[in-house]
Amino acid sequence: MKSNKPRISEQDGNFLLELWKWKLLTTTAIHSLIYRERSIYRTYVKLLHFEKQGLIQSIRSPNHDASVWHLSERGFNFIKGHFTKMRQEGYKSENRDHDFWVTAIHLGDWINGIPQNCDVFTEQQLRRIESNDFPDWVPSITDHRPDGWWNTNINQSREQSLIALEVELSKKAPEDYNFVGEYYSRLVHPYQVVWVVKSKAEINYIFLHLRAGSSTDAREQSFITLDEYLKSQWQSRIVSGKNAGKTLAEILNISNEPSSNLSSAKVLLEISKKPIESRSPRFPLKAEIGLSRQI
Repeated sequence: MKSNKPRISEQDGNFLLELWKWKLLTTTAIHSLIYRERSIYRTYVKLLHFEKQGLIQSIRSPNHDASVWHLSERGFNFIKGHFTKMRQEGYKSENRDHDFWVTAIHLGDWINGIPQNCDVFTEQQLRRIESNDFPDWVPSITDHRPDGWWNTNINQSREQSLIALEVELSKKAPEDYNFVGEYYSRLVHPYQVVWVVKSKAEINYIFLHLRAGSSTDAREQSFITLDEYLKSQWQSRIVSGKNAGKTLAEILNISNEPSSNLSSAKVLLEISKKPIESRSPRFPLKAEIGLSRQI
């Protein structure tokens, strides 16, 4: 009997795994992350082929301004044998606008390759994979789940190299931040926690309640506004907290080289489904880009 399972290359299999890992990726991001040796048009055609096979799906905002790619159920079933055991099976994004920003900020300039001795671990991996199967450098205490982890040197201690990402687009109750402050200060001891929030007023609110639960006076916490990230990506400066004044790139040990017309990190923000049609890149202007209101 002929198998209905599609035949794909090792590179294409890696793409499906990366799409699962990051939840949502734009066409330009997929091109840079996986298929950079081909043209952006050929990448787009390949994605349409995968969509026709039912392995991935396109998600668009109601006004069609924003478009991202998402793994489908068939695509997930195709790759899930890669995992020996999952704590929780799944692949979907529960809040697409939020997860769009998490992916863009977390992957950033490392889209062209993670530097030697550095690593990332995503929220998807934290949610789905058994903690016993985490890399040694990833905290196995799952009382709280950040939006992802960076490690700037896996050969150093957590206090020197472990950085958490928290993308906060809506405020939580004070006791939630009390708990998060306790989690980082008493249980994990990272080098830094980077928050990306919508306003300076929210920085003050979150920091106040983090300190209330922290045993370190929340000294490991730092903040960037989303507006600043929209303008500068990994060249955004910490506006408050640890390493205030430094850029995210500096904290993640990225050299401040002259940027091209479309920087590595900004590739992740290009929201056109078919970028080849656009004479100029299309970028989101605010936190709410409409992906969670897909029609």
